[in-house]
Amino acid sequence: ATSLKITWRKNPEATTYNLYAATSKSGKYSLVKSGLKTLSYTHTKRTPGKAYYYRVKVIQRKNGISTASAYSSPVGKKMLPPDVKNVKAVPAKNSMKITWTAVSGAKGYVVYKYNSGTKKYSTVATTTTNNVTIKSLKPGTAYTYYIRSMSKNGKTNVYSQNYVKIKATTKR
Repeated sequence: ATSLKITWRKNPEATTYNLYAATSKSGKYSLVKSGLKTLSYTHTKRTPGKAYYYRVKVIQRKNGISTASAYSSPVGKKMLPPDVKNVKAVPAKNSMKITWTAVSGAKGYVVYKYNSGTKKYSTVATTTTNNVTIKSLKPGTAYTYYIRSMSKNGKTNVYSQNYVKIKATTKR
């Protein structure tokens, strides 16, 4: 997904709204869409991992004259990379190869296991390719792993929203 949904609160004096965007909070804001009559807009063709900032102007029309409010406070949104798809596991006796379709905009992938006792995910592997081989597994044992795509927003890692699950049993 390369789109962001932006929402705002209703202003009772508004006839329409104009939406503006920038790539930094204090950057130059450009008009995205004018004349919006709804309280949301989906901004398409965004770059995964990049931050976007939005401001809204209220447009009030009285007696045939339109006046615009000042900008709203900026609201930041991070574009998350898409979830991985087509995840497959090829189990062997003591290892398991997990593959998936490469994600556009992803700089890497993280494979996790989930601890139901602590209710936390822990990293098993990090890779820049669309596969990983997990070794030192027990034969005939069921394993469940979760994969997320990752991109960068400056120096910060940004992860896909969902943990995509794969479950397989090693060979005996």
